[in-house]
Amino acid sequence: MNTTPEQIQTEYTIPTFKVPEFQKKVKKLCKIAKATGNPAPSFELLDIFTKEYKTVLNIFGDERKYTVEFAKYKVDMLDTFKLPDDWKLIGIIDHIEGMVRTVPDQTIPDRYRGSENYCDHCKSRRNRKETFIVKDKNGNYAQIGRQCLIKYLGFDGDRLFKMLEWFSVAETDFGSTGDDEYDRWFSDNSIKQPFTISVDEIIMTTAHWLNNHGWVSGKTAYEHEGMASTASDVRYIMFPPYGYKEAMEGWEDFMEREVIKVTPDLKEALENKTTAIIEWAKTLDPKNDYLYNLKTIADNGECSFKYWGFAVSMVSAYDRAMGQMKEYAKKASAWTSNEFVGEPKERLDFVVSIDSYGMYEGMYGSGLRVNFKDEEGNALVWFSSNTFIMGNDAEQHLYELDLNPYMVQERFFDKSKADGTMFAITATVKKHSEFKGRKQTVLTRVKVIDGLTTLQECGAINETVSN
Repeated sequence: MNTTPEQIQTEYTIPTFKVPEFQKKVKKLCKIAKATGNPAPSFELLDIFTKEYKTVLNIFGDERKYTVEFAKYKVDMLDTFKLPDDWKLIGIIDHIEGMVRTVPDQTIPDRYRGSENYCDHCKSRRNRKETFIVKDKNGNYAQIGRQCLIKYLGFDGDRLFKMLEWFSVAETDFGSTGDDEYDRWFSDNSIKQPFTISVDEIIMTTAHWLNNHGWVSGKTAYEHEGMASTASDVRYIMFPPYGYKEAMEGWEDFMEREVIKVTPDLKEALENKTTAIIEWAKTLDPKNDYLYNLKTIADNGECSFKYWGFAVSMVSAYDRAMGQMKEYAKKASAWTSNEFVGEPKERLDFVVSIDSYGMYEGMYGSGLRVNFKDEEGNALVWFSSNTFIMGNDAEQHLYELDLNPYMVQERFFDKSKADGTMFAITATVKKHSEFKGRKQTVLTRVKVIDGLTTLQECGAINETVSN
C-alpha cells in the first residue's frame, strides 16, 4: 500500500492587508496537522503586485481610480486534511443554497450534489443547513451532519473546513457585484484598508471644501463635541454611505446644504490649484517629519487611509506658505538693505536700533533674543540667556536706585523699538545666517558702549522709576 503523503500545492492571490490573517490560518493548520499526526503545511511568498480599479464618478464628474496591493502565495499541504481513523474531509454541501464547496484539489462525487439532507452516521433526515462529505483510505465516502461530525471523526472537522474555506474566500477579487461595490467596500473608515486613492482627488476635494469652510484640525474637533475635522468631512464627501437608505439621504442633504455644486469654471480653478499644491509639495525641503511626509505623498501620487490626514492638510499647509510668502515679500519691500555685516570672529562697533526682542526656548532653557537694525538697515541678531548688556557702571547705578537692571533694560528696548532710538554697541560676529529670505549677522558678547549715559539720555531710568 502506498504510504507516501499526498501533496497538494495551491497558489492563492490575496490583498496584502489579509496577509497577517493568512499567516495565522496557516499556523492554525499546522497545529491541527500536528494534533492529528499529519505533515504541517508550508507557505512561500511568490510575488507582490498592484492592480488598478475604476469605480463610480466622484463629485467632479471624474472616474475614480483605486490601487490595491496583492500578494501571491504558494501553499504546500501534505495530507493536512487527513483526519483521525484515516478519514479525509472532502467538502461541504450547502442545502440552503444548493451549492457545494470543496477543499483544494478535491472533488465531491456527483451523487452527493443535490443529495437529500441525510446523515450516514445517525441514519436520519433532518432540516440541516449543511452536511459534510468525508472519505476513508479505501475510497469510501460518507455524508455526515454537523452534530455527528465530531462523534464520527473524533475531531472538529467543521472548524478545519472553515479555515480551509477561508483561503478561497480570501482571494476573491473585488468588484464582482458591480461598480457600487467598490465604494461600498472602500468607504470603510478603517485606517487598515489596503487600497490607495489619487492624491489629486483628495487635494481637489479638500480645496473645494475649504473655499467655503474653515480648517478644523483633528485636535480641535476632539476638543469640541459635535465638531468634525476637515479630514473627516472630506472623507465623508468622497465616500457616500452606499447601501444604507437613511444614511444616504443624510449624505445627500449634507451635500445639498454644505457643498457648493461644481461648475465647469470652478472645476478648472480647482484643478489648477490642485496642480500648484502638488508641485509645491514636491519641491519642499523637508526640514521636519511633517514636510517629509507631505513631499512623499506628493511624489507618490497616491495615498492610503492611514496617511489621509497628511494629504488633506497639504492644502492648508500650501495656503499658509503662500500667505507667508506674501508677508515676506511685503516685509522685504521695506528692507533698505539686506547684507551681511563684518566677518565671523571680528570684534566690531555698530550703531543700531531695536527692531524686535523676546524670549525663546532653546535646548538649554529659555533666553533672550534681540533683533537689531544697523544704520543701513541690515539685520543683526543676538541670543543670550538674559544677559545685562548696559555695562557694569549702569548696573551698579541701578542697584543704588533700588531698580531692577533687567526691567530698565527692557524699558530701554521698548523705547528704542518705538522711537527708532540709535545707540552704539560693540560685539563679535559669530556667524552669517539667513531666515525667511532675510540675511542676518549673528552677534555674540554684546555690550552697549557707555550704557549708563545711553539709559540716562533716553529717559529709560526716569520712566522706570515713575512706573
